[in-house]
Amino acid sequence: WIQRPSRPHPSMCRGTTYNARHAAQQTQQYQPSRAGDRVLRAQPSSREKERQRLTALLLSFLRRHHQHVPGMSQEVIRRQSPQENQRIALAFLKQFATSPLKSHLDAAHLSEFRRTKELVHEAMAHLDRNSAEELALGAVLDGVREFSEILGSPDHQHMSDVDRTSDVVRRAISWLDERGRFEKIEGFLSNTTASTQLRIKRLMLEIRRTLKEERRGA
Repeated sequence: WIQRPSRPHPSMCRGTTYNARHAAQQTQQYQPSRAGDRVLRAQPSSREKERQRLTALLLSFLRRHHQHVPGMSQEVIRRQSPQENQRIALAFLKQFATSPLKSHLDAAHLSEFRRTKELVHEAMAHLDRNSAEELALGAVLDGVREFSEILGSPDHQHMSDVDRTSDVVRRAISWLDERGRFEKIEGFLSNTTASTQLRIKRLMLEIRRTLKEERRGA
């Protein structure tokens, strides 16, 4: 699937990052009390905010891809409680919790919300071609922003999405190969049961880990 240092496999070159609707963050609001005083409304805890974000993420997925979930429709989603919608979404998503995804999540040390978000992204990449292309391109652009000195190129603005993805992946592989780190993830990147967006994210994670080790050893 990937050969160094030749052009990456076409499946990795299909490309905006999908952003699930997050639960609206509460802001400090004041309400007049019976005595005319202004009372500060309590802010939700970080745990409660995380729960709200998770519920919103799963609901957004369900609304966008309900046609793939047996017995679901927009009307059913509106009728059901948020808890029931969340339960159904999680049960449906379990089939996409593949070994490559679990391996990536363990290596990335993500929070529960971020882990679920990655699961949602992986499901979307398998269910819908447009989502797959958006997520793959989004992973590339995120990588370029984070590692601009390694992956950035003035020519990118003149490239198509496919060529830009190909160029970024090639640069990432070459950079890791020069440091003897490509072999470590070559098997993961050649596993076509993982979506293109997930393989690109694993590639970027390895660059991040390599840089961290180099800075520690400096």
